[in-house]
Amino acid sequence: MIAFKLTNENIRSWGFWEVAPGSTKYVINRWIKPIKKQGPLTVFKNYSDLIKFREGEYGYSMGGVRSFICEIKKSRAKKIWCSLGGPTKISTKLPCLPNGTILCSSVKLLKEIT
Repeated sequence: MIAFKLTNENIRSWGFWEVAPGSTKYVINRWIKPIKKQGPLTVFKNYSDLIKFREGEYGYSMGGVRSFICEIKKSRAKKIWCSLGGPTKISTKLPCLPNGTILCSSVKLLKEIT
């Protein structure tokens, strides 16, 4: 399945809440899985959801981020790890996950897009 991934400028995970020091490092054309005690990984279902998130529909605009087309394997998980002062499971139905979020067991970045 094709989806869209937002990363920081060093191609590390960028979360809605923070970029963790031990965040997942992506490599183009390689399947990446979540690091231990984190995940599942998150991507956007379509490019328009990524753009809305990146350009401020959620109250702020982000700089220093990169966007990619990716191939994904969906996760069976219903919750994600989120650092809120320590690893805490949160539900995907909470408002901190933007529209169009897909939970993934692995992600392969295919091509950077602008």
